Amino acid sequence: MDRRLASHRPGRGATPTTHENGTLLHSMPSPRLNRLAPLLSWGVLSACLVLVFSRAMNRPLNHDEHQFIASATAWSREGLLPYRDFPHFHMPYLVFLYGALDDLFHRPFLTARTTSVFAAWLTMLLLYVAVLRSVDKQRPWAGHILGISAALLLLFNPLFTYTSGNSWNHDISVLLALGSFLLASRPGSAQRPLAAGLLLGIATGVRLSVAPLFIPLLWQVTRPHSEAKQRRPGSRLCLGLALGLLPALLLFMMAPERSFFGNLEYPALNTAFRADQGFERAMDFPGKLQYLLMEVLGQPGNLALLALLLFGCFCSPLRGTGETGDARQAPRRRLALLFILFLMAGAFGPTPSWYQYFYPLVPFAILIGLLGLGTTFGRPQVMWSGALLVMACILLSAQSSLPAYRTLSNLGDAESWTPSRLAATGKRIRAHFDKKPEEGPIDVLTFAPALPIEAGLRTDPAFASGSFAWRSAPFLAAEERVEQGLVGPEELDEHLAQNPPDAVLTEAEQASDLSLRAWAEARGFSSHELGDGFVLYVAP
Repeated sequence: MDRRLASHRPGRGATPTTHENGTLLHSMPSPRLNRLAPLLSWGVLSACLVLVFSRAMNRPLNHDEHQFIASATAWSREGLLPYRDFPHFHMPYLVFLYGALDDLFHRPFLTARTTSVFAAWLTMLLLYVAVLRSVDKQRPWAGHILGISAALLLLFNPLFTYTSGNSWNHDISVLLALGSFLLASRPGSAQRPLAAGLLLGIATGVRLSVAPLFIPLLWQVTRPHSEAKQRRPGSRLCLGLALGLLPALLLFMMAPERSFFGNLEYPALNTAFRADQGFERAMDFPGKLQYLLMEVLGQPGNLALLALLLFGCFCSPLRGTGETGDARQAPRRRLALLFILFLMAGAFGPTPSWYQYFYPLVPFAILIGLLGLGTTFGRPQVMWSGALLVMACILLSAQSSLPAYRTLSNLGDAESWTPSRLAATGKRIRAHFDKKPEEGPIDVLTFAPALPIEAGLRTDPAFASGSFAWRSAPFLAAEERVEQGLVGPEELDEHLAQNPPDAVLTEAEQASDLSLRAWAEARGFSSHELGDGFVLYVAP
């Protein structure tokens, strides 16, 4: 080992430190400044939380959110179970999480979005901690700088700003998948594979597309040179996975055919609906690949992150062995790369592909890039090249994503938040009725159930998926629709004769609402404009 020390006299307040490769690190911060670093880091992380929260509270309602809110309140307010009692086209765990929050706070949309905000921020926090701990403890400032870089790379990434904060299943599943990765990629107690499998099982119960991650996790805990050296780590991983999926399996046993349909057969119907509508984008593998190249990597921030990912792969060997810093991080970078490859299967699986499907790749790309950069401190030219690449990635991402965070100015005006405006619309619906709460619920038929639900009104569980079940029903035979509990145009009259609504809520720009509007008008329902394109039809 080269033990020559550079002839440099440290400046005032600096402490000379020798790194493991024998070179002298000059002008290291004083202990007082080292103690300041965590405070500055937590200040930045707190600001990130405020920005993500303000973005979530002010972003428009996404039509995918209705199904998560309506299914959760069908359970929390009526005791109905997904699959068995109403159609549900996702894994079931968010039904119970969002439903429990509705039981506590009676604001399902607000609490669901807030939950997604904290899941997104905890993902940011895990990245910060993982990168911080990967850096030599003799370089505390470097660790905090890289950790904050990880947080900023996520905060400003276009995929993150598009996806995070909605009432859907992306933020929570990515958080759990990242936690599973971090547990499996670090040596420790014999319980780490069990905990990693448990988190992956829960993540799969939130979103099915993360299920392929079991393969790289199994490879990690059972590989011959694994540092864990535990007894039967593969069995522990499988046990944890089974425990995480046990509630979902019990639910599937109650309605096996409907569960299978909702998670595996419905996507094919959705593809058929898109094809029938003449939708052509990302409908086959070449189209999905083109979508990835043009729509996803066409964003400068995403393209810069790809460059950082490649830097992290090639700046130091991925097959390092031994106890050096480079070798300790090589297995983690390999595992993160495998996670990206298997998450691509989840992104390419549904047809068509959508932008948010590629968000799960982002945290692992950030990890690879920054873990790789952390191994280059003994090679100044490579290190500074990587540091400049990180800065360029943050700046390019921020250039396109900063407008998304201009909603910070509305943070103090809670009445302008999207959940508040939804609740206000629901109250305007309630104002059209003299029915008192003790006289029974007000039933609203709609494909936008989050609006009346946020004001405490009841919606038809048969339409808990919004318009998704309705538009897919025509692609099934009549007897299959009955078996799966789907209500299509042919069943509408019979279904509503048995479950008459007090009102029908329609949205002007939605073609699927035409049938509901025609049904209400044919029965003499009076129309009332609610604003934002919504029209309420009240029963005579």
